[in-house]
Amino acid sequence: MEILNLFAGIGGNRKFWVGHPVTAVEQDAKIARLYQRLYPQDTVIVGDAQEYLEKMGYKYDYVWASPPCQSHSRINRSRRIKPPIDPMLHQIIHFLREIYKGAWTVENVRPYYKVDNLPTYVIDRHCFWSNHEIPLIPTFPKVKGLFGHSTLETKHVLHDYLGIHFDDVIYCGQNHCPAQILRNAVHPDIGKFILEEVLKNIG
Repeated sequence: MEILNLFAGIGGNRKFWVGHPVTAVEQDAKIARLYQRLYPQDTVIVGDAQEYLEKMGYKYDYVWASPPCQSHSRINRSRRIKPPIDPMLHQIIHFLREIYKGAWTVENVRPYYKVDNLPTYVIDRHCFWSNHEIPLIPTFPKVKGLFGHSTLETKHVLHDYLGIHFDDVIYCGQNHCPAQILRNAVHPDIGKFILEEVLKNIG
């Protein structure tokens, strides 16, 4: 099964996707280089993930997309950070639901606002929109104080939690938290579970 992994980040969701060719699209060149080191067998494209989906998505059997969550985040809202709501998340859901023909999953945070497009299912802090149902969701590993491990001295906790280790210190855009790219990652066990459910559904 050909997989398209959009807004790939460091590929937490992808870690246990064994035996499937994966194309990853990540706009940040530094993060893309790290992803390529972690998953040298994947095809990695530095570019606009939404644009790539709309032009090339038809080539793939399964699409996973994790668009930026900052403008939807309850945490940013509670901190009185109020960036305009980025419509990209809902544009991608609409494109996949109405135009794309394969299996798909979109991951994001629990939004602080009410949405018409309710998530298909929720796992821990993640909302998922999808064209496949998951009837029974198991318990997955959690890390205590996820947002407290935000320094060079404490981010090793997130490395261990994800089972993804690297020495690079990479910042996401204007964010100066050295652990942000780790917090953005979906735990590998969740990514593995969802892909296995997709494979059952398309059987």
